Amino acid sequence: MKVFLVRHAEAQPYSSDPARHLTERGRQQVERVGRFLRERAQFDPVALWHSGLPRALETAEVLRRTAVPGAQLLARSALLPEAPAQEAWDLLLQQDESVALVGHHPQLHELFALMMGSQATELWEIVKAGVVCINGHDYYSGLGRKARRWSICWMITPRLLPPSL
Repeated sequence: MKVFLVRHAEAQPYSSDPARHLTERGRQQVERVGRFLRERAQFDPVALWHSGLPRALETAEVLRRTAVPGAQLLARSALLPEAPAQEAWDLLLQQDESVALVGHHPQLHELFALMMGSQATELWEIVKAGVVCINGHDYYSGLGRKARRWSICWMITPRLLPPSL
């Protein structure tokens, strides 16, 4: 299975918009990322999980529209910024199909570090509107217990994309 970790795009500052909706620049960033992913056929989640906060929901909606129109949008409280990364990890271990998790700093980075087997969260930063593809391989660790190993497949950021997208 693949897991796509997506950090929400640029949002309004809290002082001007307490709900923190996406800025126009943020929408444009995630639209470019979505078009790039659709053209490369490398983004195939069956569902886009998001925290339910406007900036994550709007990022997920734009990704669905531009890259994977058939994917479900599902709110998951385990992706809230203050939620322990372990909650999202536990959900992923129950999942067999590819999903995209649209989340926030620092929780998304903590989950990324957990998946990579590291406590050094500063090594695993995802920029706004960035996407990391991680492949999960199931194996049996003895006594019939299933475990999953994770490996990074690729990572993109809006700054890597050509302006013409």
